[in-house]
Amino acid sequence: MHKNKILILGANSDIAKQLLLKLSKESSEFILLTRNTIKLDLFINENNLDKKLIKIHQIDLFDTKSFIQILDNIKNFPNIIICAIGELINSNLDINFEKSIINKMIESNYTYPARNLELISQYLIKHNIQNSSIIGISSVAGFRGKQSNYEYGAAKSAFTTYLSGLRNKLYKNNIHVCTIEPGLVKTKMTSNLKINKFLSNTPEEIAHGIFLAIKKKKEKYIPLKWKIIMMIISLIPESIFKKLNL
Repeated sequence: MHKNKILILGANSDIAKQLLLKLSKESSEFILLTRNTIKLDLFINENNLDKKLIKIHQIDLFDTKSFIQILDNIKNFPNIIICAIGELINSNLDINFEKSIINKMIESNYTYPARNLELISQYLIKHNIQNSSIIGISSVAGFRGKQSNYEYGAAKSAFTTYLSGLRNKLYKNNIHVCTIEPGLVKTKMTSNLKINKFLSNTPEEIAHGIFLAIKKKKEKYIPLKWKIIMMIISLIPESIFKKLNL
């Protein structure tokens, strides 16, 4: 008997793949949703994961109709849902693209992750999946707006607020909601950024933190160094903060 049935949205993200490696050691069963099945299948083969326990669906997670069809066809609905949908878009583009960049940031990092989790929460309630968990990957970028990534941070702030409300809503249904707020992570999404080694984490480190948060039913997971950093940043008065080159 499998310990858990796990649904991962955005399963090709570097953090999601490291979580897959950790959780697969417990004989869990997986449903993986991604746009690039070839790349994900290659990762599974390279790491000798048991394909009998893994089902991959190719889907654009912005396609709500197709997403609902997949959920409708799942037998024995998953008890752990991990949402790793998100995108960091270069905002230093031609100003003519400003509106589309902001829209895409909001859609990728808030609208569709929130919409998909809202649908999933309805299925968990419908199927009475007790003691289940929803894990949403947000970001510390949502703590405070910085000139370097305020569009991305605004969307992540909205997603963090959404997860807080969802946690409050689903508590009475015995559904655990955990917000993951990593700082800078060395992933393909941040490959074009200059990242300070002290400030960054690896996908493996973040995956381990998420793994423990799932086990301990934590409401939030933030790497310790980023807890300290964001505590300091939150104390800076706005009159000073606006002058900083962040």
